[in-house]
Amino acid sequence: MIYLAITLGVLVAVALVTFLILYFMPHRSTTLQHASTEKLSYDAAAKKVATQQKTDTTKQDFEKGCESKVYTHGKKVARSVVMFHGITACPKQYSEVAKAFFDAGYNVYVPLAPEHGTTKNPEATADITLAGLTQYVGDSYSVATGLGDSVGFVGISGGADLATWGAQYIGGVSRLLVISPFYEVSAQASPTWQTPLLLSLYGMNLAPDRITQGFSVRALAKYLTIVQNYREDLTATNLKHIAVVTSANDTQINLNTAHHIPKTLAQNSKSSFQQTRLAPELDIGHDALNPTDAAIKKHQSQLNDLYLSFYENREPAKEL
Repeated sequence: MIYLAITLGVLVAVALVTFLILYFMPHRSTTLQHASTEKLSYDAAAKKVATQQKTDTTKQDFEKGCESKVYTHGKKVARSVVMFHGITACPKQYSEVAKAFFDAGYNVYVPLAPEHGTTKNPEATADITLAGLTQYVGDSYSVATGLGDSVGFVGISGGADLATWGAQYIGGVSRLLVISPFYEVSAQASPTWQTPLLLSLYGMNLAPDRITQGFSVRALAKYLTIVQNYREDLTATNLKHIAVVTSANDTQINLNTAHHIPKTLAQNSKSSFQQTRLAPELDIGHDALNPTDAAIKKHQSQLNDLYLSFYENREPAKEL
């Protein structure tokens, strides 16, 4: 019996040490706190987009219509904007909003995220790498430099995580609009205390992937790791304006954190700030862009006006 007790004691001690290592493992890295970019001419940017679209459409198991999208006026204009779609989504998510920005004079680039745009979704997104995500943001900004004199970012859900990261580490980003930002999982979706374990086990690929509620946990953990690598002082000195839109019906994200991070970023960066939360009676959930959703369709014109107005630091024609 004494040997059994000793063995059990050792196993418990090993389990406890392993738990503590995984729980307190750091997830910040200098390699995730730098963006590689270049400035391009309009022709060079257009060529890169065409090459990217070909790469998108020829990948195995490509989902039709999910290639990177670009809406241009045939030349470089004063303002360009990059729109980052959400996890498991693709550029189709922005089909209506991108057109609204285009009609307002912007050149718009909606790039397909790594490991997205296939019929193997969400399983394929488990192969996302952190380096791939940061390169995706940097490359997208580079394209936008050829499309407009000024560059801004729009992001939804996990795309908002990337847009916020890019706004901090790329000096040329002047405006930021985040919609339903996935900075932190809601308590009802996953207890807060589990997040460090999720980042270690799944963000570092130490545990086999699993699919929950239609998402790869590894993919979710990668995007949350990007959030862990925001600037410690949460500043983006070149940002002129920041805005955030969430929905009261969103049960997937921590709504308080969704507003706190961009508000703090705006305060620290001395930029203007706007925020709103869509009313529950609108029946709009986490994906406040999905052009095929009945509630979105019903309010599409007002939503387009809201997003464009908030991006430009104006009051919308009608508050939702």
